[in-house]
Amino acid sequence: MAEQDQNKIGVPEELLPEEVIPDEQQEGKQFVAKGIKWSHASPNSVDPGHKHTDTSVEIGRALQVVVFASLDTVTTGDGKIYLHIDSRINGMDLVDVHAYLVTAGITGTTDIQIHNLTDAVDMLSTKLTIDSTEKGSDTAAIPAVIDTTKDDVVTNDVLRIDIDAVQTTAPKGLIITLGFKTP
Repeated sequence: MAEQDQNKIGVPEELLPEEVIPDEQQEGKQFVAKGIKWSHASPNSVDPGHKHTDTSVEIGRALQVVVFASLDTVTTGDGKIYLHIDSRINGMDLVDVHAYLVTAGITGTTDIQIHNLTDAVDMLSTKLTIDSTEKGSDTAAIPAVIDTTKDDVVTNDVLRIDIDAVQTTAPKGLIITLGFKTP
């Protein structure tokens, strides 16, 4: 990949979300800062070609973070990055998790835990994994399981991303996406 195709943090442009300046009049709001993307979906920002009869469309928020830049080798350890929960996610539950590697690792798995440092609990009862030669956790042989007794967050919680294992031939570049919704 050509160097000019990467941004300041080393992530290929095609992997980054489109940046949108926050505007209170927008139906869908996105906030991007230092590799972290917040987005807000409203019923009016859903696919306009689809007829919606249910007015109770769930509104959620997604938090996306670049843990390792695209050319950086993924390494094990607790606290590879910390995330602050602000008022836009207050009272929501973690409902989905996804991990993506820019370059897949070989032999073994990359295992990831989401830890709520404020509450001193792991949020996943089964870790988020990426299998050998795969790039995404969505194809994992053993899917991640969110512990529904530890999935809630409030303003000023701090979440920690822990990398508990990596493949023998280590992967490069790691992006984590966390999805939240109001219970």
